[in-house]
Amino acid sequence: AELLVIAEKGTPINPDPYAASTYQPDDVLFPAMALIQQNRRWSAKQLLRVLAKQGNADALFWMGVLTYRSSPFSGGEGAEYFQQAAGLGNPYAALMLDKDSWECKKRMAPYCDAKWGKLGRKILRERAAQGDAKAGYALYLSMEYEKPGVGYLFNRDDYIAEGQGPFQVLLKAAKDGIKQ
Repeated sequence: AELLVIAEKGTPINPDPYAASTYQPDDVLFPAMALIQQNRRWSAKQLLRVLAKQGNADALFWMGVLTYRSSPFSGGEGAEYFQQAAGLGNPYAALMLDKDSWECKKRMAPYCDAKWGKLGRKILRERAAQGDAKAGYALYLSMEYEKPGVGYLFNRDDYIAEGQGPFQVLLKAAKDGIKQ
């Protein structure tokens, strides 16, 4: 009903069916992501492995995702993919290895370190400042996370003093998302 109202008002609607997709059909990762969505993980890993060997940070991240919990003994292999991806600038891989990450503690404990969380949030802040809505939203989620007995996983006072508290970060991410 809402879409019909928008159409009746003559508001232009983006006709691109991939407008909200992270990976577009011309992206080298698109075929692998389509295979993951079809639950054809083995085939996706074959495509991702080639890209990972070429140093593609996103392919390394997805290899980590597909690997780290594929068996009771695969956490280390997945963590190594995440480390490589984080080293190449993938903030989501870095956050997977944060010492406060439940997934890291459960499956990759020897690899968990606060330095990864700091790196991941630093990269997210940089990307969000450049208008990356996905990074802004991920930054917001990491800011909102509060661990009982520890507090926030970021220096809350610094962000609030700069007018960059969780609400401001979420609002900017929403505005950036609308632009995109």
